[in-house]
Amino acid sequence: MEKTKTNESGFTETAQKAADWIAERDDFHVIGHFDADGLTSIGIIGQTLFRLGKKFESKAIKQLYADELDGIEKQNIIFLDLGSGQINTIREKLKGKNILILDHHTPEETGSAKTGNSESGSSKDESESIKSEPESEILEFNPHMFGIDGGTEISGAGMSFFVASRFGFNDLSALAIVGAAGDMQDYSHARLVGKNREILDIAKKEKVLEYKNDLRLYGRMSRPILQMLVYSTDPVLPNLTADEKNSLYFLEKLCIPLKTRDGEWRTYSGLEPSEKKALVSALINHCIANNLSRYKMKFLIGEVYELLLEEPGSPLRDAKEFATILNSCGRNNKPDIGIRLCMGERDQAYKEALLMWAKHKTALRTGIEFIQATGIQEKKNYLLIDGKDRISESIIGIIAGMLYSSNNIPHNKPIFALACDGSEKLKISARGNRDLVFKGLDLSAAMKTACEKVDGEGGGHKIAAGAKINAAKKDEFFKVIDEVMKQQMTAQGK
Repeated sequence: MEKTKTNESGFTETAQKAADWIAERDDFHVIGHFDADGLTSIGIIGQTLFRLGKKFESKAIKQLYADELDGIEKQNIIFLDLGSGQINTIREKLKGKNILILDHHTPEETGSAKTGNSESGSSKDESESIKSEPESEILEFNPHMFGIDGGTEISGAGMSFFVASRFGFNDLSALAIVGAAGDMQDYSHARLVGKNREILDIAKKEKVLEYKNDLRLYGRMSRPILQMLVYSTDPVLPNLTADEKNSLYFLEKLCIPLKTRDGEWRTYSGLEPSEKKALVSALINHCIANNLSRYKMKFLIGEVYELLLEEPGSPLRDAKEFATILNSCGRNNKPDIGIRLCMGERDQAYKEALLMWAKHKTALRTGIEFIQATGIQEKKNYLLIDGKDRISESIIGIIAGMLYSSNNIPHNKPIFALACDGSEKLKISARGNRDLVFKGLDLSAAMKTACEKVDGEGGGHKIAAGAKINAAKKDEFFKVIDEVMKQQMTAQGK
């Protein structure tokens, strides 16, 4: 598939238009997604508004469904890490409002809102028609409109940062990298690419972040070395992941002390350089000896991102761990704690966030155990897991992703996961992989097509998407999904 030509000038011009939009107004209602990318987006724009002396209130939501827009009274509304897939709903529900959308998801209709992109397909007449609409005034800043992939090259936090940078607030670049890491934008290449690299260079110049190639296992900063191996899922380490006895024996052979002289558990970040080198070499040799695929091996070593203004040893020092803590706040219905962290608070907000983190880890472990006990259904064109009412809708997508990354699940089909939301609605999360996307998989398009048939709401990225439908429409929804998956996966061979 040929990449759309990048319109860098249009991107920069629209970032400036968004900054001007903010500068000309006051008293904002800021709405963002409740995951790490959304919370860092709120932090970036929130700190920008605070520094500019602007009044605002902010909140994070699970998904921008129509009923979330009821009761918004403020005239100036900013949507972060969401909104591009719901422009028609926004226009209908927020008539007469001034609206700014900073999002990186696939737009509902390119050119439906004002941008600075002359190549977006909007004619002069269309622009004048949009401007004269009485319903709402919408300015949208979305990378897809400029030939930039919002799934791999820039996150929602990155879009927010490029607006903040127009005011000179380049130190907020570190938060943008946390958002990108939380959105797994480094997954494909084991490093950040595209516009994310521009943000990295700015962060390095500002001395707020350092990046380097190193061991990428989760928990480098905060987990004891033994737990880092036992709980590794990206990649799954053969005969080490979920096997504490083997992992302990593996480390003992390397003669790496697991505790300090004071009895504290040692983390990877606390090892001596020679110990790190020995551990990394041994892991590589172990994975090769145990036939870990080359595809999985590339995620073992790669780029890591360290926030230099955070305390050494703190999980907030590592971008991925920071992002996981933010996700924990959102998934436990306490996104306000994550917003406070992203606004620069520590002390009490940090203590509360760590509690959410512990609760989150317990919920994930319980959820995975439930799916392992009930099994994964293999359909003709996709895999299906059903969390029923035992797994929260807020974490069903994460569990699907974790299970999908294991070596025990086939990767020749995408995976769909179900969870009840406590009413008559079903939350559906879907995950794919880069190979499937290359073959034609587009989960965002699939979700939208199926939702149109059952009067649901959905969208996302090609590799990961979500939807919400009436539970009674489940069979009809998956009948459409099955047909769409069949069409997408055979398109490459035509």
